[in-house]
Amino acid sequence: MIKAQSNGLNEGLGARAGRAAGGPTLDASRRAVLTPGAIVAAGLALLPANGFAAEAANKVAAKYDVSFAGVDIGSFEFDSEVAGRNYRIHSMTQIKLLMGAFNWTARSVSEGRVARSVEPASFDFSYNSNRKHYRSEVRFAKGSVEALNNKPPVRPSKKRVPLKPAELKGVMDPMSAIMAMTRGANRNPCSQNLDVFDGRMHFRLKLEPKGQREIAERGNSGQPRVGYVCRVRYMPIAGHKPSDGIKRMATSDGIEVVLRPVPAADLFVPYQITVPTGYGTVSIVSRNVEIEGEQQQRIALRY
Repeated sequence: MIKAQSNGLNEGLGARAGRAAGGPTLDASRRAVLTPGAIVAAGLALLPANGFAAEAANKVAAKYDVSFAGVDIGSFEFDSEVAGRNYRIHSMTQIKLLMGAFNWTARSVSEGRVARSVEPASFDFSYNSNRKHYRSEVRFAKGSVEALNNKPPVRPSKKRVPLKPAELKGVMDPMSAIMAMTRGANRNPCSQNLDVFDGRMHFRLKLEPKGQREIAERGNSGQPRVGYVCRVRYMPIAGHKPSDGIKRMATSDGIEVVLRPVPAADLFVPYQITVPTGYGTVSIVSRNVEIEGEQQQRIALRY
């Protein structure tokens, strides 16, 4: 049986964020909104659509600002490249708290291919903090987890919902899952479900339409300045401990992602992600996005 791995960010960043905000420390699920899996799964992946046709983008580079309770705490940088039907996605997240006393840096690489659907092949995630290091390597085959290596290994716990073989089928890593979400700009992206496995947990993200929002832009990219607002339902499946905090996350109706259509590249660009907690809101907001097509066409989105 493959078991889930606990996340050191939950134990460090969340507690420090609560103290920095002048309130009590965050509980397990509220701290979890700051974990890399939750951030990425909320909508930080960008990739072209329609089988990566020639007119679609083949390179995307994006930068985001991360804040907690209105205070800037870090950044997220992302780039993707497509060669034929193969994709590679790289990301880096940097978080600093308490005047730099707490530092956390995470990197991930996701690889796979697109035919009729997104087919992940591998997901490699690691982070370093002041005192901890963690790495998770996941290999996929035909939409299922084929191999998993967590360092350090998971600590056994009777409280954790076990990851049975059935829960490791029909899943994608966070990057590949959001790539599937953002494919094709001529639709409403807020009516779909994504089954995600991040190396520790299997959870489902259920997107529901919540309206539209006008987006302010510096300069003129020539793309529509409207975003689709999706309510995101967080549904833990396995690999988690069913704490009160997880239950509150699962019943929250305030998690949102705003997806901006870019018809010229036939994709959606995540513009803003918000996750409310009892001590403030985690916000991830786009700073700028550079999109390049096969014929060197360029689209720049600046906010």
